[in-house]
Amino acid sequence: MTFNADGTPTLERMLKGAAHETAAREGCNVEQTPEWRAMLELEAWRNVMPQYEFRDGGIHRKPESLPPFANKPDQLEEGRMGIVDDAERRQMIAQANREYHPCWNGLHVCGQTADEERPLTVANVPGLSATKFTRLREQFAVPYDDGWDLLVDLFLGGDTVDEFPIRQQSLAALLEAAQA
Repeated sequence: MTFNADGTPTLERMLKGAAHETAAREGCNVEQTPEWRAMLELEAWRNVMPQYEFRDGGIHRKPESLPPFANKPDQLEEGRMGIVDDAERRQMIAQANREYHPCWNGLHVCGQTADEERPLTVANVPGLSATKFTRLREQFAVPYDDGWDLLVDLFLGGDTVDEFPIRQQSLAALLEAAQA
């Protein structure tokens, strides 16, 4: 899709246009521009997390992917729709925390749940340095547009600061190299 429902160009389309402008201005290959890489990363991110979109300057869950009670807290509290019981809500939150729990500092490998609805922590290697992360990227990364399965993140202070995609087949070797 190159245009949003309201007729405005998608972020990917805007980045692609900016990449062509930068390439023409700087006399380089369009695929070498930072805008092109950002566009590929965004496309890859959308493939992994299709229920989210970029709008209003931020990342938001698409309205059609929200549970029916999400925009109606009064109905949630009154028990007419969705999850009613606090125990059920606590159980769902606990399950989400078990499924996705990146480390505060270090390497985090992210996949998807079987239903492809939510992110899933596959592995954590706490304390991994940025230098070692860069070496792992050089050894294991595949292009964003080349059929990857997992996303390897570098977390510093609880925030992801860098990432690269890998195939599932590389996971064991990546973890072994990360812990060596």
